[in-house]
This record gives sequence, C-alpha cells and structure tokens, in this order.
Amino acid sequence: MDEILNKILYLTQANLKHANQILKVTQDMKDHIRDESVSSLNEAIALRQKHIKDVQATEDAIASNMDQLKARFMIDSLEEIDTGRYPKVAQIIETRENIKALYKDIYRIDEENRKGAEILIRNYKDGLRDIYNSKKVTDIYKKQDEGKSILLNKLK
Repeated sequence: MDEILNKILYLTQANLKHANQILKVTQDMKDHIRDESVSSLNEAIALRQKHIKDVQATEDAIASNMDQLKARFMIDSLEEIDTGRYPKVAQIIETRENIKALYKDIYRIDEENRKGAEILIRNYKDGLRDIYNSKKVTDIYKKQDEGKSILLNKLK
C-alpha cells in the first residue's frame, strides 16, 4: 500500500505545482488584459493550456493508481484508509484540499478575466470598425480627387 500511496502523493503534489502555475498564468492574463496586450495574452493562454494538459495527464495517472489501490485493498476511497497507520493519506487529502482552494481562486480570477476580455474584444472590434470606416472615407475622397484631376486637366 505504501508504494501506491507514495505514487499518489507524488502525483498529487505535482498537480499542486501545476495548479500554482495555472494560478500565476491566470494572474498574468489579468495584467495583459488590463494593459491591452493581446499578443502577451495569447501567449499566456497557450501556456495555461499546456499546464492544463499537464494536469489532465497527472490526473489520469492518479486515477490509474487509485484504481489499483481500490482493487488491491478493497476500498472505495482514500478516506477509508487509517491515517494513523498510513500518514501519507492525510498528506494526499490535505494536498487535494489545497488544490481545490487554488482552483477556486483561479475560477474567481477567470471570471474577472472573462469580463475584461469581453471589453477588450469589444474595444478592438470598435477600433477595427473605425479603421474600416476611415478607409471607406479615404477611398471616397481618393476617387473624388481622381475625378477632379481629370476634370481640371480637361479644363486646362
């Protein structure tokens, strides 16, 4: 049992590191949105996706080890294991709670980021619309200038 618990603890601690990295990147995204730095925001989103994939891979490994533990020792969950006899179980449970707390923080920041990103996108759309309208006006004046120069040339 100790061997499997060691693996699960190691993987759970790895997930805690991943969660901390996701939190940091999510906070960075908030700064990029505030600074209206779209390219930095895109890079942060890509990095965050990488960390999320790492979490999923680690979660898959944890699930595999949990299945082994449950099958081998006829239990349904870690909570059924005596933490006095197997103190690593208490560490795993505590680490899981820390991960949950981090994900709550990430979710809260994500909600703020979503609202900020919506405003940023709306501003960019408005800016693009203004550029498009300015181009249309410029094209109209350009055509008028070409027409005037032909007319002026004929009058000369």
